[in-house]
Amino acid sequence: MSEKKIKEEINRFSQIDSLDVLLSEIKMTEMVTVYFSEYNDCHSYSIYCALVPSALINHCLSHISWDFSQGNGYPGVIIHYENGKEIAKYYRFGNDTGIEPLIIDRNFYDIRPKYKEICEEFRLFHNLYHDSRENKFIKINEDGNEELIATIKQPQIQIRLKELRQFIAVKDMHLLIQFDFREYSQYKLEELGLAKGGNERREGLARWGLFYGEGDNICHYNSFSRLLGKRFIEPLPKERSGIWGFSEEQKNMLIL
Repeated sequence: MSEKKIKEEINRFSQIDSLDVLLSEIKMTEMVTVYFSEYNDCHSYSIYCALVPSALINHCLSHISWDFSQGNGYPGVIIHYENGKEIAKYYRFGNDTGIEPLIIDRNFYDIRPKYKEICEEFRLFHNLYHDSRENKFIKINEDGNEELIATIKQPQIQIRLKELRQFIAVKDMHLLIQFDFREYSQYKLEELGLAKGGNERREGLARWGLFYGEGDNICHYNSFSRLLGKRFIEPLPKERSGIWGFSEEQKNMLIL
């Protein structure tokens, strides 16, 4: 293998470019990828978001594993025991952690087509119109202007940051962006000058780990790298959220 090819593979395996994108600063007017899924022989990429109570942030950042799995978030009953007595309790999102889904997977056992939807509370909170033909969500302002807020277009779902930060502000929550990126190679780690294993890192409201591993007789690759982690997006301060009832300007208007 040429020296150039080795450098290209090491660069791809280091996932520096992917990490830069995942941790980059997002402007208020930009769209945030809240769901992404892409698989092929060279890589597999997954992004999945959830809403986390602000009080749980430090706990979630104490590890790199995901705090909310895709497919969870349905209403359901949890059974627990108190003094040997079985107690069944209903939970709106099927868990007692307080973490809520932002994207909901709808699956009908292949009898009907499966699809994904943005949680109803977010859509109603911003009074979004669903353009079903293009599968996008639009906010219509009082002056009649339209703004694109969200799009659902495989393999990703995107929502504008401003509306997300307004939403989590009134809910006292943070937006959790979880990612699991894997790169596969036909070359062995030894050929790439890499060793099995990896390390973790925390920086501000983000935590991630990069790990290298080897394939086996079943796998179609000889080595892989895995970038696993998460980052949090903070809510807007309520007084600067622009939401009626919290905005300082609106409060001053009421006083006058």
